[in-house]
This record gives sequence, C-alpha cells and structure tokens, in this order.
Amino acid sequence: MKRIAALALLAVAIAAQPAQAGPIGKAWHYVSTHKELLATDALIMAGQMADAASTVHCIHYSLYCTENNPALPLRPTNAQLYVDAGGIGLGVCAFDHLLWHFAPRAADRQIVIFTAAPIAIGDALQTKMNVDNLSDFQPKGK
Repeated sequence: MKRIAALALLAVAIAAQPAQAGPIGKAWHYVSTHKELLATDALIMAGQMADAASTVHCIHYSLYCTENNPALPLRPTNAQLYVDAGGIGLGVCAFDHLLWHFAPRAADRQIVIFTAAPIAIGDALQTKMNVDNLSDFQPKGK
C-alpha cells in the first residue's frame, strides 16, 4: 500500500512539473502531444504479442498445433514467433508515425486509427481462434 501511495505521489509530482528543456521534458511533451498515436502503437503491439503468445501456448500444448505463416517453420521457436510479431508491429507503428508526421492537416492525423483498427481486430480474432483450437487438439504426452 505504501508503494502505491509513493508511486501516486511521484506521478503527481512529475505531472505538476513545468515543461523542461531537458530530455525528460521533451519526452513528456511528446507523450502529451501524441496520445492518439501512442495509443494506436500500444494497440498494435498488444495485438501482435497476444497472437504470438497464444500461438506459443498452442505449440507447447499439442504436437498437432502448427504455424500457418509461410515466413516461419511449421513449429517455430518462441523467439521466432515473438521476433516476427514484434517486427510486424514495429513496421506498422513506423508507418503510422510517418503518416502522422507528414499529414498536411491535423485532422488528417486521425487516419492512424484506420490502420490500427483492422490489425487489432484481426489479431483479436486470430488469438481467439488459437485459444478455441486448443480444445480440438490432443495434449502432448497423451
């Protein structure tokens, strides 16, 4: 409980600080002016990692579970799955940052939601499918 109170007090103290010219002030300014962009980044990366985690779990659960991505082997390692998912997520995030920074008007920046939403929906559906498939597969060792 003391830790939570200390963290809350620290967060309030940091938020109450005026903008500084140092690196922390610049980072705080970036975060406060790019909330939508950072939220879409989090959404994209969370979806990619959830898909990778559900695939890793499925592969460790059953010998019949395989990966359908043609860029990966049928039974990839954990590292291969997470690197692939992270690379795809970083590529989409970089594309969104380019769209955001080169948009001619501020209203045009909202297009990043239209790149993040289909990817997040696809990752959610793929993760659900991976979890649902576990009931169809026989566990290892049985």
